[in-house]
Amino acid sequence: MSTLIGASLIMLTCSVIGLEFAKRLDKRCILLEDWLFILSYMTAEISYNQKPILHICEELAKKTKEVNASFFFKLSRNLQQCKHELFAELWEKELIAWGKKTDLKEKDLYILLQIGRYLGKYDRVNHDKHAELMKDSVKERLTNAYTEKEKYATVYRSFGVLGGMMVILLLL
Repeated sequence: MSTLIGASLIMLTCSVIGLEFAKRLDKRCILLEDWLFILSYMTAEISYNQKPILHICEELAKKTKEVNASFFFKLSRNLQQCKHELFAELWEKELIAWGKKTDLKEKDLYILLQIGRYLGKYDRVNHDKHAELMKDSVKERLTNAYTEKEKYATVYRSFGVLGGMMVILLLL
């Protein structure tokens, strides 16, 4: 009886690990989709409404999903406190710290770093061109994320189950 319970626990644990790895792929897709909205929103607010970056970050902290909201909340708080630092430096510092907590890849974070470097530096026409370029880059990364999700999500789930079975067989 205790062997059956132990085997069930091992199987359950390995399956959950496989599901967790598959879930990370899904989280990456969700984050990148949210960044497409963020880019569109920022572009509209800067180009057409001419709002300051601080106000845009505060609004995005309220409008975006929880993970991205924490980034914009901390960024807006630091913008209020550190008036002597450049926006691009604050963006980079916050993005690197935030990126360690997310499921985004290094290439994804590199593109997001570029966003902070171009915001507010150009006239309206060039700003819109850079924004479109950044949106295209994020869309490309999103396509890549969906491709990886399709390829590997099932593999991770299957490896979780099969790994659990293998451990059980080795222990018996």
